Amino acid sequence: MNTELRYYLALLRRRLWLVGLVTGSFTLLAVLVALMLPPVYRAEAVLLVESERIPGDLAVPTVRTGAAEQLQIIEQRMLTRANMLETANRFRLYEGQRLDPTQIVEDMRNRIRLGVDLGHNRATLVRLSFDAGEAGIAAEVTNQLTSFILEENVALRTAIASQTVDFFRQEVQRLDRELESRSARILDFKLTHRDALPDNLPELRSRQAELDAEITQRDDALRQIAAQRAASVETFESTGRIDVVVEDSFAPFLRRLSTLRDEYERAVAATGQGSERSRSLAGRVAALERSLDAQLVAEGGRPGGLPAVFAHHLERIDGRIAEIEEDRAVLQERLEEIGARIQETLGNAAALDSLERDHATTREQHARALASVAAAETGDLIETLARGQRIAVIEAAVAPRRPASPNRRLIVALGAGAGLALSLGILLLLEMMNQTVRRPADLSSRLGIAPLATIPYMQTPGVASVHRAGRIGLKLALLGGVPAALYAVHAFYLPLDLLWRQTIGRLGLGPLMEQLRQSLGG
Repeated sequence: MNTELRYYLALLRRRLWLVGLVTGSFTLLAVLVALMLPPVYRAEAVLLVESERIPGDLAVPTVRTGAAEQLQIIEQRMLTRANMLETANRFRLYEGQRLDPTQIVEDMRNRIRLGVDLGHNRATLVRLSFDAGEAGIAAEVTNQLTSFILEENVALRTAIASQTVDFFRQEVQRLDRELESRSARILDFKLTHRDALPDNLPELRSRQAELDAEITQRDDALRQIAAQRAASVETFESTGRIDVVVEDSFAPFLRRLSTLRDEYERAVAATGQGSERSRSLAGRVAALERSLDAQLVAEGGRPGGLPAVFAHHLERIDGRIAEIEEDRAVLQERLEEIGARIQETLGNAAALDSLERDHATTREQHARALASVAAAETGDLIETLARGQRIAVIEAAVAPRRPASPNRRLIVALGAGAGLALSLGILLLLEMMNQTVRRPADLSSRLGIAPLATIPYMQTPGVASVHRAGRIGLKLALLGGVPAALYAVHAFYLPLDLLWRQTIGRLGLGPLMEQLRQSLGG
């Protein structure tokens, strides 16, 4: 194992010049790239999303948009094409460069960085930065974008609050008109159906009951008169007497006649027909019958004695029956009319109930809208006075002292590392391609024989001198060529003089560069 290691270390020593050449070339190239890249300054501002200053249980804020959503909206507005072009023109970021607007917008968006820290149960921080070739420009643009975020946050919240107030005010006005319309419909319905409204239903039912009772009374009166008429006919046919059924002009005579006949019959039963009292009563009965016949003639009838009077009395009974029947028909017609009005009232009650229910619903919506207007106006006042959630600047952007990029040391280190890796890879490739026998192990592996002894390679003094001179030349090239190339780059890129001096100082090549400057004539 030690023999193998010594062999490869010997190979590395012999070809160290190749490693140095490749690594030095890449290092030189990395130095050139690091010096040619322009500096980029990054200015950063820190903002804080503050919570509401008024407790939510006392005054509910109108704007319910979360901080993350608000920041996304503001970011999209900030990165709009018009705003990017306006910012670039204001600070003359691309003056003298032939770039179209699309390229300017893309480059501006690439320079802006907006980071949001939304940690759980922690304050929400916003970090805004901008990259520019000058430190002052980077700070100015960052502060300009910060002002834009603050203004957009206020405008966004106040606009939402104002739009909320306007919406609920318009809703109140719409509900006012709807309430008036529904009230007018109810009033018009009541005027159109004023005789069949639900309020009149108790009165209608009471009137219906009264009419039912009156019709029942008429029916009872008809049955009673009909029974009396039949009994009167039967009495007249059997006894010749006329019973009073209805009150008319004959009623007093008929009652008197009935009384006299009763007295006559009692007198006949007591004293006989020949007695003076019986004859006197019989004369009075006959005189009363003649008076009835004369009364009948006086009323336009024909004389005919008691049968004619009885017929006239029957006509009066039938007339009374007709009057009662006509009165009953009128009452029945009124009852049917009341029933129809009750049915109409029941239908109107359902329609009116629907109208009033819609009116009550609209009134409740109107009340809720008024409460929403009050809450929205309170939220609008909160946003106007900046008492709600807002974004505040914790640390404004200042001009950075050092550029954020490029990292020149890292570029040089990566170049040197890449050169070293490439040189080692070349060495490995050369070793794999070389098939010559150079050590005893090669003889054993290829020819299958074991060498007895090895004779080391002997250099002549001339070859040793040539190799020594080559190594010295390589060292001189590395020590003098790299600074000379750096100085050539420095002379070509005069604007990078300050960065050049800083780089030379950091690499410790100041004295060497001074000697090189003197040797080249200043």
